[in-house]
Amino acid sequence: MVNGLGRGLHVLRGPLELALESIEDHPAGRLPLNRLPPDGTWCVANDIHARSVFIGGSASLIGEILGDPDLEAYFIRPNHAVDPED
Repeated sequence: MVNGLGRGLHVLRGPLELALESIEDHPAGRLPLNRLPPDGTWCVANDIHARSVFIGGSASLIGEILGDPDLEAYFIRPNHAVDPED
């Protein structure tokens, strides 16, 4: 996969529990930024230089995220422009 900046990205597949396992052998290894579960029902994407996380999923999943008062979340469509954060 290649992001909009032309950088290659890896998308890891597997259960959510694996999201906290390092993707490197180094003790201070990095955590995966892009995740897709085996059933493909949702996805999480982030860029190493961004402060935002993008989540795709069913309308009910997105509704739960948008309705959580502890999260700052916004609904966007694929054609929305997102300004750089820095």
